[in-house]
Amino acid sequence: MGAHPPGHGVTTYTFELPGAGEPVRVATSDPGGFDRESWIVPPEMQVLGDLAEGMVDADTWIPSRFVAEGPAAYEPSEYLFHVTFYQHEDPGRSAMDIDVDDVAWPLTGELDAMGDPVPGAETGQIVRCAVVPAALATAIRSAASAAGADLPVSAVSSTVQLRWKGGDGLAAVTLQQLLPSRHDCAAFVD
Repeated sequence: MGAHPPGHGVTTYTFELPGAGEPVRVATSDPGGFDRESWIVPPEMQVLGDLAEGMVDADTWIPSRFVAEGPAAYEPSEYLFHVTFYQHEDPGRSAMDIDVDDVAWPLTGELDAMGDPVPGAETGQIVRCAVVPAALATAIRSAASAAGADLPVSAVSSTVQLRWKGGDGLAAVTLQQLLPSRHDCAAFVD
């Protein structure tokens, strides 16, 4: 048995560096999001969390002589549009009371046929992913917003869970910014 730590949301940091062939990717949670009386925080998590926090404000650690222009927010030219349909799953309170099929998605064809299928989906799931230009990501966000779901393109990654009456379940709809070095659905990080 043992202790039951309190439930909570977490911040995840992902570090990606070029490697021989594929990039090396390490993900960790923000150690500040864990109550030390209920959770064991490994020292590696603390080191990576400190590094991520220090990188948030680049002006504090990059000398001004190395900066040609003032700071500017990253504006991606492409996004991942990723949808996971969970058939026969009770959406409970986790899904908004909006049916995914009632949203006027700015796509050609049905949402469950857009983009490419993502391999490795569990039984009862339909998983689709497409790389979309920024203008289409903005239109997708507008369609979700018009239906009452917030899917901001300004977030690195944003997900809404909607009801899916056609499959008696729910659909998780995600927009994720793509970095210039990524151009396919392999960049999707849950």
